[in-house]
This record gives sequence, structure tokens and C-alpha cells, in this order.
Amino acid sequence: MPQADDFLNASVLRQIRMQRVAGETVRKVLVLLARVETDIIRQLRELPPEAFRAQRLNALLDNVQKMHERAYAGITEGLLDDFDNIAAAEATWAAGTIRTVAGAELGAFFVGPSRDVVVAAVNARPFQGRFLKDWLNGMSADQARRVREAITITFTEGESLEEGIARIRGTRAAGYKNGVMEINRRGAERLVRTATTHLAARARLESYRQSPNIDRYEWSSVLDSRTSMVCAGRDGKVYDLDKGPLPPAHINCRSQINPVFVGEGPAQRRTYGEWLQAQPTNVQNEVLGPTRAKAFRAGERIDRFTNRRGDVLTLEELRRREMIPA
Repeated sequence: MPQADDFLNASVLRQIRMQRVAGETVRKVLVLLARVETDIIRQLRELPPEAFRAQRLNALLDNVQKMHERAYAGITEGLLDDFDNIAAAEATWAAGTIRTVAGAELGAFFVGPSRDVVVAAVNARPFQGRFLKDWLNGMSADQARRVREAITITFTEGESLEEGIARIRGTRAAGYKNGVMEINRRGAERLVRTATTHLAARARLESYRQSPNIDRYEWSSVLDSRTSMVCAGRDGKVYDLDKGPLPPAHINCRSQINPVFVGEGPAQRRTYGEWLQAQPTNVQNEVLGPTRAKAFRAGERIDRFTNRRGDVLTLEELRRREMIPA
């Protein structure tokens, strides 16, 4: 099997696992957002009735803004640390996989880029029009703005305190999915998952750039029922290093870049279902869970990038599973 095919086979499983790592990062962010929500509601409930009068509204909004700034400073700092670790781990994985598929042609001499090089690279290139830190700062500002607007609407419409809290938290009847904090949660998840794709792509590129037998890369999209038109159009296209586009092509993009080895062509294209069908039982069980994997082997069709999204994975657990050094 050509080296590119071997790498693609490993890459799909890696993407599935990295989605679970992103899920663990999302989980931590949502815990922090829940604390912010609790603090906002506690602060509102402790307000005296006259707080919603015109002369007190600005002071209330200022307090909410300051609370957001303190809370999101911690969230941003934690996310940046997590993102640096994700990028470094992806570069290490890419270098190790290159050594494995290249075999004697590369030997044990290729170690890949240093952590400092990778971290600098992922922070030096914007994605979807912004640098990573700008995305995080924008998330903080947008979420604080939504909460302030909800409080302002409550004041201007003459609503009760409980109506204002419902506007922020949502209602029990809707499963608390109709408040501004739910918008904030969804936005945070989209950002984390999109940033993880950016980090992985840039980290892989740094590994490819330092390999003596890689001079191009191939855009590899997850080919399933949710693949976007832009990613489907780029799937399989080959670009010179540093001259082509990098994922993410859009918010929640799941595409990645795989190496094209010198003297070889790109990997053979396969849909997600075709890739999964070719995997051993233990991989199918990991991806789908034992029960669904058994149904899949019995003939159930899988046409979506199924990754047991709720089953998160820490980077340390991923390293142990793949036996990759920290």
C-alpha cells in the first residue's frame, strides 16, 4: 500500500479521536460558562428593586461587564494553554506517523518540529479571518454583549426580574435552550471545534515542511452526508507546501491535510463508511461503541462521521492510547 494511503488510514482515526479531545475542551469551557451564568443570576436576585430604575441600570451593566471580564480572562487563558497542547500533540503524532509509514526511507532520524515552532506557527496564521486570540476575545465580547442586551431589554420592556432571568438562562419548558446563555454555549463549542481543526492542520503542515520526503499535501475531507460543498470540492486536491489553503474552510470544518510523499500520488479516495468498513473490530468498537459496531458489521449503513461525540478524551488519555510521548 502506498505511504499516502497508510497515512490517510491513520489520519481518519486520528481525526475521530481529536474530535473527542475537542469535546473534552468544550466540556471544560461549558463548566466555566455555567459558573458565569450562576454568578449573573445570583447577582440579579440580590439586587434591590430600585436597581432596575434608569439611574441604576448603567451601574448594573458595568458590574455585569466586569464580572464577564474576570471570568473570561480565566477561560481564555485556559483555552490558550489547551490549544498549545493540542497543536504540539498533533505535530508529534504527524511526525511519528510519517516515520511509521515511510519506514526505512526515513528511519528514526525525523523528529518533527519543536513545540515552540508549532505553537508560534498556529498563532501566526489566522483562520476564518481572525487570529486565534482575536477569536477568543471576540467570543468574550459577544457573549457579554448578549447578556447586557438581555438585561437592558428586561428594563426597557418593564419585565419582572424572573422574566429577565428567563431571557438569560432560558425556560424550563424549553429545556433552558431558549436563553442567551445557550447561544453562548453553542458559540463556544463551534469556536473550540473549529480552532482544533486549525491547530491540527497547521501543526501537521509544520511536520510536513521538515520532512525530507514530503513536498506537497492533499486536502482530505470527511466524505459523508454532512460534508460541505467547499470541502467536497477540495477533497483530493494537492497543493505545494505553503502555497495552498488550510482547514478550516468554514465554521465546524472537519477537513485535514495529509502528506503526498515524493514520487507518489495522493491517497485513494474513500467515503467515511468505506473507511470504517475496512477497519478491524477494535477500531469499529472504539468509533461506534460495541453495540452499534455490531449492528454496523451486520449491515447497518453508516453515512455520517460518527465519533461518539459525548464520549470525550483527554490529551493524556490519547497519548497513552497511541503510545505517543508528551
